Amino acid sequence: MQDKEKTKEQLVNELAALRQRIADLEQMEREHKQSQEALRESEERYRTIVEAQMELVCRFLPDGTLTFVNEAICQLLGQERGEIIGQNFYAYVHPDDQEKTRENIKALSRENPLGINEERVILPNGEMRWWQWSNRALCDDEGKVTEFQAVGRDITERVETEQRLQESEEKFRALFDHMPTMAFVIDRNHRLIAGNAAFTEKMGDQVNRTTLELSGVPRPTKEFWYGIEKQVIESGHPIWYAEVVESDEQGRAFIECRKQPVKDQDGNVSMVVGIATDVTGYVKEQIALAEEVRELRVQISREEGPTIIGKSKKISEALGRVKAIAGTDTTVLITGESGSGKELVAEAIHNLSKRSKKPLIKVNCAALPESIIESELFGHTKGAFTGAVSNRIGRFEAAHGGTIFLDEIGDISPGVQVRLLRVLEERKVERVGDYRPIQVDVRIVAATNQNLRSLVEKGRFREDLFYRLNVFNIHMPSLRERTEDIPLLVAHFIKECSREMGKEISSVSDEAMSSLLQHNWRGNVRELMNIIESACVLCAGSTIQTEHLPPILEAWTTSVEVTSDKDIREALRLTRGNKAKAARLLGIHRSTLYRRMERYGIATE
Repeated sequence: MQDKEKTKEQLVNELAALRQRIADLEQMEREHKQSQEALRESEERYRTIVEAQMELVCRFLPDGTLTFVNEAICQLLGQERGEIIGQNFYAYVHPDDQEKTRENIKALSRENPLGINEERVILPNGEMRWWQWSNRALCDDEGKVTEFQAVGRDITERVETEQRLQESEEKFRALFDHMPTMAFVIDRNHRLIAGNAAFTEKMGDQVNRTTLELSGVPRPTKEFWYGIEKQVIESGHPIWYAEVVESDEQGRAFIECRKQPVKDQDGNVSMVVGIATDVTGYVKEQIALAEEVRELRVQISREEGPTIIGKSKKISEALGRVKAIAGTDTTVLITGESGSGKELVAEAIHNLSKRSKKPLIKVNCAALPESIIESELFGHTKGAFTGAVSNRIGRFEAAHGGTIFLDEIGDISPGVQVRLLRVLEERKVERVGDYRPIQVDVRIVAATNQNLRSLVEKGRFREDLFYRLNVFNIHMPSLRERTEDIPLLVAHFIKECSREMGKEISSVSDEAMSSLLQHNWRGNVRELMNIIESACVLCAGSTIQTEHLPPILEAWTTSVEVTSDKDIREALRLTRGNKAKAARLLGIHRSTLYRRMERYGIATE
């Protein structure tokens, strides 16, 4: 009986606990519904805010599949939301920008969740726009990127404005540089801020661009320059003057100059703009020296030596390596196509080295017959072979204390390769017909237009010799790789040829320059030099025209002449009005493009 009462009590307690559990579950369900409702309301508010944004908002999966776009994107693309969702985000990106955009987004992670990139977008109607995106990586609890959210804005107007400003700056720079008179800008501390081509050509290497220090100019002349600038800065008024400058070193020089102050917003003179004209051969010694140098010329010798002309990135990199290695005794291998300037580099290395006062011996390995190359390189003793009537030192002995330049090293025979390897290892040579080694102190610079690695693989060049020669490599770029240097080279060669021929040739027509810029230049700088020399011979005036160029170059000009109104308009459309890019696309000079646009009535602004 007692057990039954106990069992009944247990059942009552269990029933009460069950009812409490049911009540708790009902309460949890009510709270869940409330939470769901709050979440739904929050999501609606978020969606309303996103949809109301002027910015472009979207979300997409790691593979690029779009999962959400706001109304701003739909309006910009001119498509319904259902047409866009499921499409690939990258499909709207310009093909040339897709790889960069993928790499930028791929780099985002939980540790680096934010990124900004700019890209071109192709709209369904074919229009191209510039968009800037702020991307955020969304990750799960384990840190894996599950989705990306992007907020963007259309920056097409800004980009186009920047391009117009750049074009305007280029026009101003072109006008500034082509002024026949010297023009320059100086700050309050007499530091040169800018100088046009006429100013640089007149003053050349005499101008220190940091302090406007005129090296080689007598003290009275310096004081004259600085005194006028001081007056302009202190008075705040322009000064126009004509002055005779006298010095013991240079006699009399007469110049005309106007210096105009430029004031900041507070009315203080911040810089001085000067326009100067040399009317009597101002500082004759300076002019004579300035004629031997050219704007942007790279002088790489200590005294008299080779001049390598160029401002392109690749030629600058090569010259940087020349300067870095010249002061050592390290063996150098110079590679590059024929006519690219390998011999000039070898001369520069020697002239910049501590061996510069010792001999530089040049050996063209390809030009020496197989029968005498060993004798030429290492020397021979009397009677060593037929015709050896006396002892003779070789090129290595002749270069003792200096440098030997082995050009076209890839053409030497296997036998000579073995002997050359020993010279590199032991710094000793043996004359032909003699077994006594002779110690030589020689720096070796070699050059080749061949791929030595390929020759090694084919068994035509010793691998150990290749590694002994290729301690430090300097590659000279072909002219095709640095076409931006062609105008500088042309100007240099014209000046040299004019001086030698007694002519007064000073320029090249736009059409002729276009032909020169488009030629393939398989002969590199040497071919360009020969063509300019030939053109100078034929030119009777002051400007080289297309008829003075070889027929292979004239053909390019002929193709340019047929550029039509339609071609120009299409090029401008593809480049969004960028004249410089349109000219490159058409293969003509920019000034030629402007003339054609005026001829066809196409707006130039």
